[in-house]
Amino acid sequence: MSFALATAGALPLVTASRLGERALAALRRSGGRIDQVPEYARSGLPYARAGAELVWVGCAPRTEHPRMVVLESVAPNESFLVAYDRATVWPAPVRVRLSGSVVAAHLAVLMPQLIAARSGAVPGFAAALWRQPLRFPLDRAHARLRTLAQALRAGDPQSITQASIALLGVGPGLTPSGDDLVGGMLFAYALCDPRPDWHAAVTADILAAGERRTHPLSVTLLGDLATGRAYGALHACLSVLAEPLSDTNATTLIAALDRLGALGHCSGWDLFAGLALAVLQPVYPLEV
Repeated sequence: MSFALATAGALPLVTASRLGERALAALRRSGGRIDQVPEYARSGLPYARAGAELVWVGCAPRTEHPRMVVLESVAPNESFLVAYDRATVWPAPVRVRLSGSVVAAHLAVLMPQLIAARSGAVPGFAAALWRQPLRFPLDRAHARLRTLAQALRAGDPQSITQASIALLGVGPGLTPSGDDLVGGMLFAYALCDPRPDWHAAVTADILAAGERRTHPLSVTLLGDLATGRAYGALHACLSVLAEPLSDTNATTLIAALDRLGALGHCSGWDLFAGLALAVLQPVYPLEV
């Protein structure tokens, strides 16, 4: 902890209990320093910067993430130092390639149970998968969602790119629903085989368009999803779908989706919707 002791008199010192692997690398580069970002603080978002790297900062994350810095006490409303020597590190699950056809087949079997388990209104774009009407303001983008679903069913890279870009920035906040939906799709592409030969080009075009159409915070998180390193609960959902079917799969998936759904206003639900459409549409198409 010598880095912290040397400068503890200049900046407040807070102890971290857990770190994501990306946050650990950032803290090593920044000498343990984290700087609050006024824009994020004003919006109530728990993001800050360790050097040039975006990190999540807080005491009680709803799920793991490679960028998380979990503190033992509330973060100061200013720049501060993190003592992280004794923090445990959460590595994003190993990026083992999963069979897209197996994931799709299992989700097709389990989807009716997911629908039955959620009797109330489903938020975000996921409402369409639950055969519920989209709520304002996403109801105005239902045609765009349908266009993406049709493009994924056809497997046409140009149509997928155009439909995805049209959804970027759709919805309120710095991480809009449309971004999360597209992010869930990119996450599925990153981890499921067979990966289309056009995957890299489509992903690059979507991320480049994001620089113009949505907030930099959301673009950063989109980039994480596109590499297959993201929220622990999203990894858990995909892992359950890759396992052999048994009597417990539905219960385990529902629990993982509940944890994922707790993210943001509806971010987790939108992420799951994107993942589901990406794996289902080519083989078990849904009408949305």
